[in-house]
Amino acid sequence: MKTSTKESYFKRIDKVVGFISDQVDNNPSLETLANVAAISPFHFHRVYRAITGETPSGTLRRLRLAKACLLLKDPGKTVTEIAFEVGYDSSQSFAKAFRASTGFSPTEIKRTPGALDRAVIALAGPVGVPKTDSGKIEVKIVSVDPIKVIAARHLGPHKGLFQAYGEFFNYAEKA
Repeated sequence: MKTSTKESYFKRIDKVVGFISDQVDNNPSLETLANVAAISPFHFHRVYRAITGETPSGTLRRLRLAKACLLLKDPGKTVTEIAFEVGYDSSQSFAKAFRASTGFSPTEIKRTPGALDRAVIALAGPVGVPKTDSGKIEVKIVSVDPIKVIAARHLGPHKGLFQAYGEFFNYAEKA
């Protein structure tokens, strides 16, 4: 594939990811997403998956679960209320999807210190950039003392990030 074609696809898919993150409370159709990318629906689905490592519906589901993480911080909301708010038909289907994606049940998130941070990390993806109310990316420049940093590359679906971060947490606890 030519470099210019790859760059074009990356730009188009980036535009779609932004659209999905803005439409997390809706359910945009494959045709709508393909139109945003200006690619045929069949071709769009293949290109999207090749670039992001997940399907468009997988991205939408992951973003809804990330939103649920934020809602789980509210002690006044029940798991059932949160399930409905993020688009699930029942608390059972929500809990099953949440556990499959994060390794935690929603109830564990509410009760276990540190579990929320690990769940958010497991759900992090290409659209996890902080934005202001106007939708613009928030950039802050700060000075910090030098620190040691460890890094590892994860290739594969976002679902595997939970295990990769778990290895980091285990390493950090021993250090």
